[in-house]
Amino acid sequence: LDLVMPPKKLDPKDFRFLERKGEQLAKRSGDVNGIDFLIDGCEDCHIIILDHVAQIFIDYCKRCTIVIGAVASSAFIRNCENCRIKVICGQLRTRDC
Repeated sequence: LDLVMPPKKLDPKDFRFLERKGEQLAKRSGDVNGIDFLIDGCEDCHIIILDHVAQIFIDYCKRCTIVIGAVASSAFIRNCENCRIKVICGQLRTRDC
């Protein structure tokens, strides 16, 4: 008898870093698997995503260093201050940075 396990339910909290302060944050290969990712309200953080994402949203971050692997479509960077961001993307959209 072959049992087929249902697919693991995705938890939205696994695809965002919110309001983090002074932390080193990372997602490894296979952690995101092409899902949209959000980084919002982080300050003084080092963030690295070593996986592919569909889109990345980086909003209201201050003094962060952020490295993002491949983004299939757009990288949105909005309302950030004094951040260093490296991203490979199809389209880069910025506002009030």
